[in-house]
Amino acid sequence: MLPDRTLPLPPLGGTLVDIAGTYLDGRPFGPKTPREGYRMLAAIAQTADEGNYFFKLVGPTEAVSPAKESFREMVLSLQTVE
Repeated sequence: MLPDRTLPLPPLGGTLVDIAGTYLDGRPFGPKTPREGYRMLAAIAQTADEGNYFFKLVGPTEAVSPAKESFREMVLSLQTVE
């Protein structure tokens, strides 16, 4: 698993996280169902004028793991458009 890290996204900044464990599935403030063996890939891309953009991929580890490199490439390809 990748450690949390800051992304070099010129002119963007950002953070990429890779977390595995038990996911608590459910509505906000509602009952939760524990889902063991889940993984989350997430990124926050920061822009100077447009705010932050959030990306998240959550699912069973065996479904998310093959997408790790594609998710990372997608996040690293982000750029601002004027």
